[in-house]
Amino acid sequence: MKKVVALAVVAVVAVLIWQKVSERTLEAEDLTPEDRIVRSLDERIDKAKDQIVQASRAAGLSGVDSGGEAEAALRELDRIESEIRSLKSGSDSSRIHQECDRLMSKVEAARR
Repeated sequence: MKKVVALAVVAVVAVLIWQKVSERTLEAEDLTPEDRIVRSLDERIDKAKDQIVQASRAAGLSGVDSGGEAEAALRELDRIESEIRSLKSGSDSSRIHQECDRLMSKVEAARR
């Protein structure tokens, strides 16, 4: 009986995972080019913010100068900010404008 219950649980989990993966695949296919750019910029902001945090931790814990790493992440945020402005000025969609505003706020928060 335990084997049947365990098998049922594994089957349910497998179905749920498959559905989640399928949803993500469909989402990616349904995205407009602008939405893909927004998603990419969002991910790049997160990565740059993580690099800044890691650099400050490394400097705080070991006293090692990691200013170069933080500086590179800040330059990446500058590039991202420029791309956001370009996307916003080239789009007529109010939704994309809102996304650009959200991304700009996220860039500002990452710099702090």
